Amino acid sequence: EAVNVFLEGLYSGDVKLKRDLFRDIVKMAHVFKVFWMTSCCDNFFFDLVQDVGDEDFNDMRYIFEEARYIKDAIKKPEYLDIIVNKISSVPNSGSVFVERYMSDYLNLSTDQLDLMIL
Repeated sequence: EAVNVFLEGLYSGDVKLKRDLFRDIVKMAHVFKVFWMTSCCDNFFFDLVQDVGDEDFNDMRYIFEEARYIKDAIKKPEYLDIIVNKISSVPNSGSVFVERYMSDYLNLSTDQLDLMIL
């Protein structure tokens, strides 16, 4: 489905981003150097960060994982900086997020654990 959305976006000039397709589309836009689509992905991500509630752990975790993936896959750390700033901007939110995120530490990758240490 992501490939179809990507190709349709190339033809129409308008990409229909959804959460479940975001990761694949941002990667394709980067690999194929479709700069206008990369910009759309940036805006989509920024809107996700803005819309997430401070207490919504599942959405916060989703955004954090997408940012971590983008940092690793396409070497774009800005996404991670944005979500870390969002998490740390709310009093006690950072420690609550880290505590819940780390509660499943046995199933986290080394990369995920490293991010929690930084």
